[in-house]
Amino acid sequence: METIKQEIRKGVRDLKSAQQRVDITERSEKLAEKSYRISLLKFENGDLSSQDLALEQNRLTEARTNSLNAIIDYKNALSDLRRKTLWDFEKNAPIEIQ
Repeated sequence: METIKQEIRKGVRDLKSAQQRVDITERSEKLAEKSYRISLLKFENGDLSSQDLALEQNRLTEARTNSLNAIIDYKNALSDLRRKTLWDFEKNAPIEIQ
């Protein structure tokens, strides 16, 4: 019984950690988008090289990838906690076992 409690506590910690990572990566993605838009304007005005614009594009792509990976990790942590607790957190109801 104690092992189950420990696993559930760990699942809750993992879920909270995953949510924090989602929040952080979403903010990073927004900053990368803003930086890219500024760089694109500079490029269009001739104040930035195509190489520098490509670097900004790569940073934006990396930020988006990190954000998506964080969401996947969150969904996996949620699924793991659901499996351990047999509770559907979205419906706020027990999971029926057939």
